Amino acid sequence: MKKQITLFILLLFSLLTFAQQDEIPEYLQYEKLTKKVNDIQRTANGKRIKGEGLDAQLAVPEINFIFNYHNLSTSWVSGNGEGVREIVENMDLAGVNDVFLSENQFGEVGCVIVSFSKKQKYTLINNGKITHQEIESIPFYFSLAERLKGKAIFDAIAELVYLSKVKKRLLTAQQAKQHQEKWKMTMSKNTEVAYTDFLRDVPNSLFGRMASANVEYFRQMTLASTNILRLDKLVTDGIYTYEDLDKLRTSIKHYLETYGAVDVAKSKGIQDISSKLVSYPKSKQEFDEKAERERKIAEKKRKKERFDFGGFGYYAGVKSPLGFSFIGGGSKLGFGVDLRIHPGWKEKATFEENIAPSVFTQKKPRSFAALVTMTHGIVYPFYAFVGAGYGSRTADYEVDPSLGINDNKLTVVESKGIETHGGLLIKAGRAFVFRAGISVNNFKPSTKEFVFGFIFSYL
Repeated sequence: MKKQITLFILLLFSLLTFAQQDEIPEYLQYEKLTKKVNDIQRTANGKRIKGEGLDAQLAVPEINFIFNYHNLSTSWVSGNGEGVREIVENMDLAGVNDVFLSENQFGEVGCVIVSFSKKQKYTLINNGKITHQEIESIPFYFSLAERLKGKAIFDAIAELVYLSKVKKRLLTAQQAKQHQEKWKMTMSKNTEVAYTDFLRDVPNSLFGRMASANVEYFRQMTLASTNILRLDKLVTDGIYTYEDLDKLRTSIKHYLETYGAVDVAKSKGIQDISSKLVSYPKSKQEFDEKAERERKIAEKKRKKERFDFGGFGYYAGVKSPLGFSFIGGGSKLGFGVDLRIHPGWKEKATFEENIAPSVFTQKKPRSFAALVTMTHGIVYPFYAFVGAGYGSRTADYEVDPSLGINDNKLTVVESKGIETHGGLLIKAGRAFVFRAGISVNNFKPSTKEFVFGFIFSYL
């Protein structure tokens, strides 16, 4: 029996030893995280803090964050060089709702804001005068000269809070780990979709406020980018007014002041847009003058676009029924090439050919014309065209086979040499241009023919 009691005591002692060994690393973890928060806050010492009605030099004591492991509470101490000391004692870290890395710039410092589910007792000592209040949120400052410290203090505080929640059995260790791993994964993706998914999947985490702020950031970024793009394109159409421009400039300025100071990389897109807006008018009069100038330029451009044409199409004459045209034009000079032919279809010879019809009963008229053409706008939708090139007009006459004449063919060259033409083009909408005119060869009136055609314009 005595031996059994001895063994039981040894077993109990071993269990106690193991329990103590299990607690020592946890205590050291709290101590390490507390020291990290304390040291990072110390980087804000001597820095100027600025805000609404506030401009002072921070006086952060060497010991500014104290953790009590036995009741899992902390005390926070800060102040400024004007005789002000702020103290919050016995904060219950397990009661923290969210930890938020503010993107506001407070002079030379940034801060992480810790919010509680219950109000905390706050003591203010101002030049010896003591007042007590209750507050829901506490700022942890860091120097903006060391911006990465912001994320480090944010992570340290969040880990302390999760350890406390697990210790008080408000969360399981597995749940705390899942929250932190999900947040780390979301931060690595850094997209609006990722933060939205995080809010949906982990609705009660410490990072909810941070996720919501990042979702808002990306929405503002998209809106600002869209607006600046539209502003670039549509100000000349009168869709944007000076009030719209001023509102956009004000909203971007507010956004940068609210979110853009701490995370420079993330806010770079908005800053680029803000820099671009510097070149835009600063007053309504300046805006109206610029808009009027741009409207005139745009109107001139629209007229030019309306006047311009270019494309290909059919071009022929009474004596040359087949043809092709590739041509362009506008308010000023335009150029093109034209081709017309008659391949030589048989037709009945007539008295007008000045050859005895009783002998030559059939003919094959052939013609060819290749020209370089120049166009010039007159007044919309009319254009003039003239051109020159080479052309020929010939005809093959055949004797009636029943006459039994051996040499039964005769080729007559009516004219060949310089081919010229001229006339008008009329634009019908954006897609079609019709043309008509006169063409002659070697300037002989007898060779003139009426020419016509249409063009499919792709401009």
